[in-house]
Amino acid sequence: DLFFRLTNDDLNGLIFKLRAYRVLTALIGGGGLAVCGLVLQTWFRNSLADPFLLGVNSGSNLFIALGVFGVSIFGIELSNYSLILLGISGAIISLSFLLLINKFFQSSIYLIIFGLLFSYLTSGIINFLMSFGSEYQLKSYLLFSFGSFEKVLGRDLFIYSTLIITGVLFIFKSAKNLNYLLLGENYAVSLGININRYQRYLIFLVGIISGVIGVYCGPVVFIGMMGPHLVRFISNESSHKILAPLTFIAGGLLAVFSDLVATHLLEGRLPLNTVIGLIGTPVVGYVLIRNAWRVNNA
Repeated sequence: DLFFRLTNDDLNGLIFKLRAYRVLTALIGGGGLAVCGLVLQTWFRNSLADPFLLGVNSGSNLFIALGVFGVSIFGIELSNYSLILLGISGAIISLSFLLLINKFFQSSIYLIIFGLLFSYLTSGIINFLMSFGSEYQLKSYLLFSFGSFEKVLGRDLFIYSTLIITGVLFIFKSAKNLNYLLLGENYAVSLGININRYQRYLIFLVGIISGVIGVYCGPVVFIGMMGPHLVRFISNESSHKILAPLTFIAGGLLAVFSDLVATHLLEGRLPLNTVIGLIGTPVVGYVLIRNAWRVNNA
């Protein structure tokens, strides 16, 4: 009896630890994505901007797929740390491409269009790479593409949380510059901000945060867009010194809520991105309708 009682206690402790890891992963990852969404919305002055819709996740996923299926194609097996670097590199390259596109077009709606086109392109390349993969690799990558907060354990949680929180704290530190950027690049330049250097700084931070989340959690959709809008709707604030911390909290809570629904609804058979998509699609529709109404009544 004593043996079984101790075994059950150990099992309960293990289950609690796994759930704690999962909640922490969701809080930090959701908060990081929401802060990235806030930065991108301010930077490109587009209320629909987030790492998913702008194709930042797609670039990260493409590089991760190159690492995963590189064993079958190139005969090169990469470590988890190499995949982290690949994910970050893909996100940074995607953001750099967006910055280049933004200089050629006046309307920020083109960013969304090019983001979607880039997502389709990377999806096609990834499908091509998958044709070379083994059955195990295909299954693993398919599950990865659904998004999940359950695989960040032990030392990986330390690496994951350290990189994301460090990036978020540096963004918090530059909240005043984001306020200036919100008023326009010319205004920011008039206050002595080096726009090119600051944009490279933002690309690096957003690339690290979204890339790390992409490697560990997969392409989590819509959290980056919903978090900032939820905070603006509730708080009616415009200062990034207040918006940024609140957005981190809101994104984290949205991620935890979505994960709880995915875990407990229909016996846990719903993928995370399915739940977030069902929540996020009405939000996107609301933002589009609100923007159209403002334009028509301006």
